[in-house]
Formats: sequence, structure tokens, C-alpha cells
Amino acid sequence: MNELISYSYDFISYLMMQPPIKKYSIRKILVYGSAARGDFDKDSDVDLFFDCVEGGDRLKHLSTQIEKAKEGFASSGRQGKWNIAGIKNEFSIIIDNIDSEKWDDLRKSMGSHAVVLWERYTKKSEDIKPYSLITWKIPAKEAGKRVQLARKIYGYSSRGKRYNGLISSTKARVFSNSVVIIPSEYTNKFAPYTDDTQMAKITVYTRTTCSYCTQVKKLLDMKGKNYEVVNLDENRTAEAAIVAKSGARTVPIVTVTDDAGDERIASIGWNPGALLSAVA
Repeated sequence: MNELISYSYDFISYLMMQPPIKKYSIRKILVYGSAARGDFDKDSDVDLFFDCVEGGDRLKHLSTQIEKAKEGFASSGRQGKWNIAGIKNEFSIIIDNIDSEKWDDLRKSMGSHAVVLWERYTKKSEDIKPYSLITWKIPAKEAGKRVQLARKIYGYSSRGKRYNGLISSTKARVFSNSVVIIPSEYTNKFAPYTDDTQMAKITVYTRTTCSYCTQVKKLLDMKGKNYEVVNLDENRTAEAAIVAKSGARTVPIVTVTDDAGDERIASIGWNPGALLSAVA
């Protein structure tokens, strides 16, 4: 367990002890994004989703109570102990019904990495199991990668011995050469080979104080994209290279690197249209 998840547990423990919170119908609390994946830095927000059935004024009142709890935690001895450990990350909180259509993209991306911090117990049917649809792309131009990927997914035989691939070990049902459906518990096993991670590497170039950089990272999180963060204030070599490549000194700068190692500029500054078009 990484330290930001432990930090989140501590905050949720403090929050759930506050009497006003007990009046509201919170179903589940999840941590997602970089804190859940483990690729955070000292400037990363801790993204929390409070799944609840409240609406209207009660939702506003719940939001107010959670903000009060955040302030109480920040001034408490608990936060002080985390500060000593160098952890001062801000909590960024969404409070809503997670099954709402507007959260479809975020909910799908959570399936691969989100961690449940707190959940109200409900009895579920043992006959219903969640499944995930998995797709991937087989590199057409690089024979070595194509063979390696096929062996990993489908398995192979060598010297009379059979080596099972992911399809066998995850009990997958094959729909086509690059589409399978698997029990959701095995989703992470396919993560390195799916479309979002296999074909392109996304890099976000930031600076220490950059609000638009945070917005870009949140947008990529909501779309379920994996990415690397490079802080130009801490990496002068990378700064010189990206300024030369982009001709820009403003951040964020987002690049996409393909299988051939060709890094191209996806967006500069806060330009969500260009960014989403480049990483789609």
C-alpha cells in the first residue's frame, strides 16, 4: 500500500467520526487517479469520490460538512504527523451518484486502479459476476513485438511443452483476434497490453506551480489514460529538450510517443480539445 492511500484512510477515518456525516447516505468512498495508481508526486491531488444517493440541498449540505471535516483534519494532530513525513497533498473531492451517466468515462477508468476506502455492506447475488471487455492492438510493422505480444496473450508451445497465455489463465472468452471478455478481477493482468498503454506513451511536462497542469492530469485520469509527469523545474535537461522541440516555454506541454519512439506535441497550455484528439 502506498503512503497516499494510507493518508486517505486516515482522513476518511477522521471524517466518518464526525457526527454530522452520519446523517447522510454515503454508499462508497474511493480513491482514484495518481494516488491510487502510485505514480503521484508531491504536488498531486488525492482524488476521492464519495458515491452517494443524496441530491439537491442535502448534497450541498453534505459537501459543506466534508469541507469542514477537511479543515478539521488539516488543523489536527493527524495531519501534523503526515506533514512531518513530507505528505501535504490536497484532497480533491467529488460527491455524487457514481452511476450517473456523466461519470461513465471516469467509472470505466476506475475499474483498472481505484481503491475502495469505505463501503456500506450490501448482500450481492453470488450468481452475478462482473466482466470486462478488453481490446488491444497488434503492431503491424514490428514483427518482434507482434510475436511477443501474441505469445503473452495466446500462449505458445516449445519443445513439446505448452506455455499458457493470458487468455487461458484469466478464463477469457475470445470474440476476435484482439477482443476478449474476462472476469473483472483479471483486468489488471491485461493492462500493459491494452490500447491505452500498449501503443503510445503520454508525457505531461509541468512546473511546480501550475494550475493548468493539474487540470490536464485530471482530464487524463478521467479518460483512463496512463501518463508520465516530468517537472521541468527539477529537470533542466528535459526543459531544454522540450522547449527546443515545442518552441514554447509555457506549460503544461503534453507529448505522445509512438512505438517507433517518435515524440510529437499533443497540446500546449490548457487546450482540452487538442489534447483529447491527440490521445483518443
